Amino acid sequence: MKINIIPYDKNWAREFERLKAELSVILGEINPGIEHIGSTSVPGLAAKNVIDILVGLEKSSQFDFVTNELAQNDRYIYYKAFEKGLPNRRLFVRLKDGASSAEFEKVFLHQEKIPHEAIQKNRLANVHVVEKESSEWLRHIAFREYLIAHEEVRLEYAEIKAALSQKIWKHGMEYNEGKDSFIKREEKKAVEWYLSCRK
Repeated sequence: MKINIIPYDKNWAREFERLKAELSVILGEINPGIEHIGSTSVPGLAAKNVIDILVGLEKSSQFDFVTNELAQNDRYIYYKAFEKGLPNRRLFVRLKDGASSAEFEKVFLHQEKIPHEAIQKNRLANVHVVEKESSEWLRHIAFREYLIAHEEVRLEYAEIKAALSQKIWKHGMEYNEGKDSFIKREEKKAVEWYLSCRK
């Protein structure tokens, strides 16, 4: 598969606000933090046309509540297979309007495999659920702010993604691995910079 990277679209910010409002209603009982992260949250940065949302919980015991609430909503799909490698995170896909999780029920019967291709055309957003103020929360927020503040890093990232988008990948996770060394290097700088700015 090829990863389609498109120029920055200001509609991404509006789409995030719509989904934030939706999640705020669904998860209102626990009042989570909800942030726009990833490339679509950085003005001027080209990206895949998929919104990344970070949901922050006060404590890990709320994971079950979130999983139950979102799993009952037919616009969300729970990626249980991710728990094995990322036990401190829960990942959901928010489907495009008009699509239903019931369409993918058979695909998810064996959740040790992640059915990327099966839902790719119907993916509107990725919803990452972590503890607020955890290292996972911090690195995502810091990286977003760092890219916004550092044009040279943002341009380098854009060039890397453009080059990777010309290749054929088995799935999106393989594409992500192609960015891994850059992201790990710059995320470390981003966290140090972000924490220094908060002092």
